[in-house]
Amino acid sequence: NITNLSAKEVLDQIAAEEQRTIDAAYPLGPPGPELRRASESASYVFIVLTLLSMIGMAAIIAMLIIKRNHIQIKASSPLFSLISIFGALLLLSVNLIRGFTADDNCMLEVWFFGVGFILLFR
Repeated sequence: NITNLSAKEVLDQIAAEEQRTIDAAYPLGPPGPELRRASESASYVFIVLTLLSMIGMAAIIAMLIIKRNHIQIKASSPLFSLISIFGALLLLSVNLIRGFTADDNCMLEVWFFGVGFILLFR
């Protein structure tokens, strides 16, 4: 009967039940760091795809600047487009930061993600 137990006893029961669930899910213990990270070849493929996307965005930026006096480009608000593309570039750069740094607490990654998200989806 749960009504006769103290708060500590109830929390201890909940913790014990959760531990049994975790033990059933991971009978050999929690996965090690080698299982939590992508393989090295997958990381390189992801970095290459990110770089190709960034090159494509740079080409779009160049096209917007070169053809800025074209009527369709003027109608599409080129400044807004450039700011949005810059935000997407910042978001993509998070992938590069994650791929090249071993420091999981890199604040540059968090800052680029936040600013890039705001610029892209404002």
